[in-house]
Amino acid sequence: MRIKPSELIGNGYELQSQLQHNDIAVFIQPYVFRKNIASVFYWLFTLCILAGSIYQIFTCGIGIGKSFEFFALGFCGLLPLIPLHELIHGLFYKIDGAPAVQYKANFKKFIFYAMADQYVINFSSFVVLALAPFIIINSLLLIAIMLTTGSLSFLFAGMLFIHTSGCAGDFALISYFLENNYKSLVTYDDISKGMSYFYKKANN
Repeated sequence: MRIKPSELIGNGYELQSQLQHNDIAVFIQPYVFRKNIASVFYWLFTLCILAGSIYQIFTCGIGIGKSFEFFALGFCGLLPLIPLHELIHGLFYKIDGAPAVQYKANFKKFIFYAMADQYVINFSSFVVLALAPFIIINSLLLIAIMLTTGSLSFLFAGMLFIHTSGCAGDFALISYFLENNYKSLVTYDDISKGMSYFYKKANN
């Protein structure tokens, strides 16, 4: 039976960190560049996208200006990808067993998130939830790049780059777990307070 937030302290957990949803950028920033498998993979993947796009510019035959134009146009693809990204987070919350999922947006700070109120998850569940949109959406975009040529291929490459950029927060939160004895950490959202809490098993 899954542990409830009110039962954490009684089961030997103590509060490790708390994250205010509207200030998520401040919380994750230190973890984006840590030297662990999550952050290193993220930056290598991003660099590979850029290197592949630069190579394609000089080999596709449509010209640098046209190539860059369609690559930049792909950035507009972030708008439809945002709700899809969050819906995938929500789907995997439901698959994990969350009874309900809510979606929030702060357009002023360009922050979007899916949350399961008072639903405690451990590291393994969190990794699946966090990486699901990255794996699913980026896989589809990579297939689209391979199946198209010329301008359309650059459009999908731009979408791939901008979506990967939008996944930085997911990887940074995984990085947080890795930097803080991930096997003993659990987390949950408190929607009414606009907070997420991270609890660590005491003596671990």
